[in-house]
Amino acid sequence: METVSMSFSLPIVLGAVGALGMAAGAWLILRRKKKSASEIERERRLAVNAIGRITDGVLTESYRADGEGNRPGLVFFRYSAAGVEYSAAQDLSSLRHLVRDGSCSPGVAATVKYDPHHPSNSIILCESWSGLKAAGEGATPQGNGLEIASQKKTR
Repeated sequence: METVSMSFSLPIVLGAVGALGMAAGAWLILRRKKKSASEIERERRLAVNAIGRITDGVLTESYRADGEGNRPGLVFFRYSAAGVEYSAAQDLSSLRHLVRDGSCSPGVAATVKYDPHHPSNSIILCESWSGLKAAGEGATPQGNGLEIASQKKTR
């Protein structure tokens, strides 16, 4: 019997291994779970909360979803940062459980957190902070003047 010897050249082996690695990487990238729009918005709110500066603002409009009583879906507000006045909106529909009745009426003062590097990126409410004041509530010395509704219940 005769033995057959197979020899591969190094460039061919390296090319095959590289191609296999690139294919595996592409498969992993395509298979990863894409973030939903609500998860991207949640991360944005939490990031602004973590690095944000606080300023005074005022609510200008709010739209309520049908069947949601006095709790808003979309809230428009104005605020100033570094001498520039901004108008912004925030969808509060996923945070309705944190909104107190009457806190989103037009003309009501609010505390706004904004990204100091991108002042147009702002929030009035997130999972761990609220700039909404209850009807008739004044600001407190801490600056944001508020506790979120779920924290109020624990006292």
